[in-house]
Amino acid sequence: MHANRLFGLGRPAAMSAAAVIWLVAGCGGAQNDPESDEAGATNAAGPGDTGESTVFYPQSDGTADYESSGKHGVMRLECAIGSFILEGEGRVEMTFRGGLLLHNFQGTAKVTGDVREEFQGMGRRAWFGTGKAVLEGKWRKVQWFGGDLKAVWYGWGYANLFGEYDPVTKGSGIVKIDDLDEKPWYTTGTQHYVPKEHDPAWEHIKKQLEAEAAGGSQPSGPAG
Repeated sequence: MHANRLFGLGRPAAMSAAAVIWLVAGCGGAQNDPESDEAGATNAAGPGDTGESTVFYPQSDGTADYESSGKHGVMRLECAIGSFILEGEGRVEMTFRGGLLLHNFQGTAKVTGDVREEFQGMGRRAWFGTGKAVLEGKWRKVQWFGGDLKAVWYGWGYANLFGEYDPVTKGSGIVKIDDLDEKPWYTTGTQHYVPKEHDPAWEHIKKQLEAEAAGGSQPSGPAG
């Protein structure tokens, strides 16, 4: 499989640095983890293939049966141009344009629309196109690179978000976790946790919110 095919680009030279990083991070390095990955890799069927795909890591009867790591929350994501990496568990419902990669996914995945499956093997599965994905289970990484993203993640885990400025929306993206205020995406990347209590800085954030609700502000340090 050629990387330019995965991203729908006409020439290998046209691939952006971000696309190369996305591909290497998701599909590379399998030789370093031979026991957890599948032995072989196969290209998908011919162009125009659409429909539902069920991922078996490990084999499943079609239901997402896994032991939860903790309380689940809700993360809502919107981005015109960007990428994300999600690590954790739960249910992700997303519409998107671009590339979608699952790494060590345990559960069920339904990918529909004008989407072509480009790669399967080494514990990974990748699609490219415009469509919808419903993912439910537990995974090492769910990665997306492209545009026109609208997603809701009901679950537990960590998200790394990269958003480019869009002149139409005049923003880089929106992330909203549980009942917290919306926050923007940035080209340099931002990290977020779901549920909100999973954030290592939650106690500090909680104190700030309580102070703001009381009409004051949380001091940043001792007065000097």
